[in-house]
Amino acid sequence: MQDIKLLRDIKESKGQFAAIVLVIAVGAFFYAGLITISNDLSQYTKVYFKEHNLSDLTVYYSKVSQSEIDTLHDIEDINKIEGRYVF
Repeated sequence: MQDIKLLRDIKESKGQFAAIVLVIAVGAFFYAGLITISNDLSQYTKVYFKEHNLSDLTVYYSKVSQSEIDTLHDIEDINKIEGRYVF
C-alpha cells in the first residue's frame, strides 16, 4: 500500500525526485574523488620528500646552541641535523 503511494508521489513530483537523486549522486562522486585524490596525494608527498631529501621532522626551540645540535647528531639513525634561525 505504501509502495503505491510512494510511486504516486514520485510520479507527481518528478523534478523534485530528480533533483534529490542528482544531489546525492554528485555528493557521492565528489566524496569518491576526494578519497582517490587523498590517497594519490599522500603517496606523491612521500615520494617528493624522499627525492628532494626534505626533513622528516621539524622541532622548534627558542634557543639551541651549536654544541647541543652536535650532541643530537650523535643519536643513532639521525643522518643529518641542521639548526636554522627563523624570525
